Amino acid sequence: MLATASLYLARKYRAHLERQCVLHPNDPIALTYLARELHRSGRLIEAKEAIEEAWKLRSSGLDSRTGPKLDWISTATLRAFMLLSEQRHSDALQTVASCQRVGRPHPNLFLLEASALEQMGDEPSLERAGVAIEKCLSLHGCLLYTSDAADE
Repeated sequence: MLATASLYLARKYRAHLERQCVLHPNDPIALTYLARELHRSGRLIEAKEAIEEAWKLRSSGLDSRTGPKLDWISTATLRAFMLLSEQRHSDALQTVASCQRVGRPHPNLFLLEASALEQMGDEPSLERAGVAIEKCLSLHGCLLYTSDAADE
């Protein structure tokens, strides 16, 4: 019975996100959450379409003066994860790098970078993966802010 209730709630949540994306097609946050829910339910092609659209919207709005917010990092995290599941290491690294260039360090990005490098398997990539893991672990206990108030 609990599993049935969980499935019902997941479908209801996904339907809500789908409506949100119809009403606000340029909302990368809603598209990111929709992609996550589609991926969870096994609808991988639709999930890929949603995350790519969210990424396109996010990338066009990236401001190097303010850097990515955590909601932007969610989009980059999910996109890199999905690319890695397709063995698209270079594209995953490019996603991570574009977010790292302008923003505050985030453990998700370092972990995904390390995963892509490890999967590549050559010696230089494995060495770089070790550095990325160390950077990820160095952020243990750090506060991650969602606004520019953290800079003040």
